[in-house]
Amino acid sequence: MSSSPVRTRFSKNAPQRSAAGVKPLACLIAVAISGASGLAFAATSAGAADAGQAEASKGNLPSAESLFEKYVAAIGGTERLTAIKSRLTDGMMEDKSRNFRARLTLWQKAPNLMFGVIENPGTGTWEVGFDGEKAWTTDLNGTVLHDGQDWAIRADAALFLGDADFRKRYRSMETLDEGRIEGRAVYRVRVQSVHDLPPGFVFFDVESGLITGTETMTGPPGADGKPTASASIIGEYKSFGDVKLPTRIIERRPDGEMVTTYRDIRLDVTDLPTFKAPADAKPAKPAQPAGQAPTGQAGAGQAGGEAAPSGGGR
Repeated sequence: MSSSPVRTRFSKNAPQRSAAGVKPLACLIAVAISGASGLAFAATSAGAADAGQAEASKGNLPSAESLFEKYVAAIGGTERLTAIKSRLTDGMMEDKSRNFRARLTLWQKAPNLMFGVIENPGTGTWEVGFDGEKAWTTDLNGTVLHDGQDWAIRADAALFLGDADFRKRYRSMETLDEGRIEGRAVYRVRVQSVHDLPPGFVFFDVESGLITGTETMTGPPGADGKPTASASIIGEYKSFGDVKLPTRIIERRPDGEMVTTYRDIRLDVTDLPTFKAPADAKPAKPAQPAGQAPTGQAGAGQAGGEAAPSGGGR
């Protein structure tokens, strides 16, 4: 990859598909999700029927800040993480329920630049990016710029350190309770993004301190037109140089799940693409009301928000 702009050639013979089917660039690097099923979280503390007991139990929980600090230490520590300035991730995305499989290539540069390419032989190619100011998506129909919540989701996902830089990512955080997900004890922390996204949850493994899941209200609109809950299971942390990063993200929804597996992550790469939005980018068309038939084909990313693979594991 050269330092010149990376732009994919789009095949006019390849049918294009809206971002609803490719949503997980949405969690990429971040770790995001689509769907309305949520995580199967069962509280084991601060969930007592008696309000007094619940408050007493909650008072014994570790602070949200201490959980994030333990997480940062578990994946390498602040000094090692901040020494890394760029990252190249190669992965595969698979949704068996929709017979969808695509290759994902994602470049990131500190503090908040990202450029990703999703390639599927049967449905086409999408490019997504954030240049520090503009969020954009390119497909066969051209390039659209995102605003509103779509912009906020992309800006949040582009944060290079992700949750490792939690003080800059969140304006507030609070430990709510302790419970279990997939058989493991976790702490649940409610967070509010500085990008004014709806409040979400981050789940920390009690034993290891690693982030094992996230849940937000940024999924595609439901029948009532409101955003649905979206949830991700984050795992299979592996060492890359002196830091640990997750290599498997399961994005769940009612009708199936998207599994993203990172096959290789290279740190401090120097051969980077341009992160600038294409000069011919146009504003995205206003979202259509739920249930209304589309009047034209939407560009990737217009159907919903997304997140991406950020350094801190989210």
